[in-house]
Amino acid sequence: MSPPANVHVNGTDYRWPLRPVVVVCIDGGDPRYLKQFLADGSIPHIARCVREGYGAVAEGSMPSFTCPNNMSIITGTPASINDRDVPQTEA
Repeated sequence: MSPPANVHVNGTDYRWPLRPVVVVCIDGGDPRYLKQFLADGSIPHIARCVREGYGAVAEGSMPSFTCPNNMSIITGTPASINDRDVPQTEA
């Protein structure tokens, strides 16, 4: 059985990937550090993933809580929908 051409999730249609996909989230790191370490060769395995695959910096939800941000990555929905059970701090 072949996979579907598209998949519909949370009101959005996505093209089914042609090959396996892995998503790596580096949580809590300033993008400037990642850029520096990529440039100086300190993280060769991540550099290879970026070079041979894809690398990007995502805009996180505010306030920055790991759980809602990761849920947004996994579900494709904003934190306003998926963070109902996460304690909120007062500004």
